[in-house]
Amino acid sequence: MYAIEWLKDGAVVDRETSILLHEADVVRKTSLRHYLVVQRLNGQEPDSFRVTNQFGEEIGVFKADGTPVATNPLVEPRRIEKVCRTLTPVDMLVV
Repeated sequence: MYAIEWLKDGAVVDRETSILLHEADVVRKTSLRHYLVVQRLNGQEPDSFRVTNQFGEEIGVFKADGTPVATNPLVEPRRIEKVCRTLTPVDMLVV
């Protein structure tokens, strides 16, 4: 389980929860939801999101397209690389 905080200029504008099992899936699916969140939060369009695991450890802050802005140095770097590597241009398509 992961907590997702949508951010606009670093301030939280919305919160969501994901029950997906893998960090890569959470980042990919969250970046795909950006368009829907922008429509829902008209006037407070988020530019990034923060992912936190069920223990409260921050996984990282990502731009709306899923590219990392900042990652927690305590989180294994290979996990973050794996998250970023699994994102492909096809994942970014919003239908």
